Amino acid sequence: MTVAMASLFAPVPPAEVENKYVRAALARLREAPDDPDALFVLGVWALSRGKADKALAYLNAITPKAPTYPGIWRLKARAFEALGDPENAERCRQRGADRFS
Repeated sequence: MTVAMASLFAPVPPAEVENKYVRAALARLREAPDDPDALFVLGVWALSRGKADKALAYLNAITPKAPTYPGIWRLKARAFEALGDPENAERCRQRGADRFS
């Protein structure tokens, strides 16, 4: 695991983990650090909490190994939009519109 990946899995304060799905995703990542389902859950969670940069870190960990993961490009587009990056958001939307991605 790289240093960048290790920072993704830094302990999350218990007060922030009220969601059982997020707790399950964190537990899963301890067993399998590149599990795309767990990374996606954490990406959605981070984005819903206004942490688009953290969401992109989780989502970017998925795309090299599973570029056709369902909804990944649309969620990345939302994260880029939240960061004020419409160009990358549009690239992600276009990639998500491709039926093979």
